[in-house]
Amino acid sequence: MTIKPFVPWIATIILSLLHLSCIQCKCTDGRYGLIFALPLDGSIGAPTNTRIWLPSCGRPRAIMDETGLERVFFDTCIQTPLGEVGVLQFSEDLLPNTRYSVIGWDDTANYHFTTGAGPSIEPPPLPEVDDLDITHERDCGDRHHLATYSLSGAGAIYLANAGETTDLDLTQFTGAVTAIEAAPGAITIGQHPCTGADNFPGGVSRVSSTTLRFGALDLAGNFSGWTEPEELTFAGCSVGKPPAHLAWFLVPLLLSRRRRRRPKERS
Repeated sequence: MTIKPFVPWIATIILSLLHLSCIQCKCTDGRYGLIFALPLDGSIGAPTNTRIWLPSCGRPRAIMDETGLERVFFDTCIQTPLGEVGVLQFSEDLLPNTRYSVIGWDDTANYHFTTGAGPSIEPPPLPEVDDLDITHERDCGDRHHLATYSLSGAGAIYLANAGETTDLDLTQFTGAVTAIEAAPGAITIGQHPCTGADNFPGGVSRVSSTTLRFGALDLAGNFSGWTEPEELTFAGCSVGKPPAHLAWFLVPLLLSRRRRRRPKERS
């Protein structure tokens, strides 16, 4: 009996393996840090000792009340591996129940908020970790690791710090921290160039570990303190499921492969 050559099937297997080893991860535009100013535009009830938290460092042209009186302020900057947060601090508390306008470099950057009856003095409670989602992806040989912590609590801003020390100065609001996000929300730690995330200390190798602590700030900058450290470990890498159509490469091989018959023994 004529045996069909196996060369086409070998080629089929090789092509399938090439597809399986280069599974493209889905790229998304990662947006980390504050993506809008706090207090929120149009919000009511900001404490009279509020600070203004901005998505980037820099000074607006002016901050004035509803009568046009400008307030004196100074600006500081908090750095993170994924961006920066600008902090505007006033030399004196704002007036209660008063509407304030932040005048940016152009008309499109203006926004407004209204203060409440008085200052905020008590720090917010420690944030709580409601959920942790760890993902490992492989994209054509590059390993991507992300840990997303869903946090809850009464703060306006969440912080995450890797390791046991921090350069963040919470009296002047300068220095650096691993991650900062507006509440409620999630803190992302990891290394995933496809989404822009790259804030794991020292980078991610095959087995990487660090400790994380979380904290919360209110609008006035009162700090909750840090939570107890918890360990985050990235180990190994799991490849995502291949597209369903790739499995069909193997079907002809399974259905059509013929076995060599053994020669009959002659008696």
